[in-house]
Amino acid sequence: MSQRQRFIRHTMPYVYADISLEFQLNDAQSNNIHERTFKIIIMSALKSLFGDVGAAINVDIIKYDSSEKRAFIRFPAKQFVRVRSALTLLSSWEKQNCTFRIHKICHSLSSLPIESFNQHHNVVACCH
Repeated sequence: MSQRQRFIRHTMPYVYADISLEFQLNDAQSNNIHERTFKIIIMSALKSLFGDVGAAINVDIIKYDSSEKRAFIRFPAKQFVRVRSALTLLSSWEKQNCTFRIHKICHSLSSLPIESFNQHHNVVACCH
């Protein structure tokens, strides 16, 4: 097992994710995705991959931006592998090619909107 692999510990009850939905063709239907439809797409991805077990996973949409088709979602930490697999493997919705992009995953909702690559980091010179 590689040392670079990261594991989500089950000590925290929920995992939060920043995800977006991208369609191959940008037509009126794919640009008009409401929050309810966004959740239906997530739930259908879970059901198509894991059946009724996947459909029973509780996924909550915390924040949704319909113009970017981007959302903060919350789901049980024990279901991390299933949810991530279903989102990653989704390839179409209503005969349109699409994909979910997972931008960030963390255990704390407060750290979800923070992107460290946009922050200014100070380099401290080492004294010898």
